Amino acid sequence: MSTPQETWYVAAGCRACDGTGFLGRTGVYELLSVDDATRDAIATGASSVHVAAVAARGSYRSMREDARTKVLDGITTYDEIVRVVSWDAIR
Repeated sequence: MSTPQETWYVAAGCRACDGTGFLGRTGVYELLSVDDATRDAIATGASSVHVAAVAARGSYRSMREDARTKVLDGITTYDEIVRVVSWDAIR
């Protein structure tokens, strides 16, 4: 079984970005919309691991997933994510 090819972009400079390869800012976010199952898990005192597992079945998107998507979409680079986002936050 083959896996899809992933493209990791590298920042290239120009005059507009002053040679950095970046112009402007892009946020990396973690979003949790609390549905009934997640609310129940939180209310019953479930562990954070269990709450995350329940949330992942819904619309939860981790900071790591958002960062990965932005790297693969060419919005930013892996090196830039590692430089500006705490590694503990994206694990």
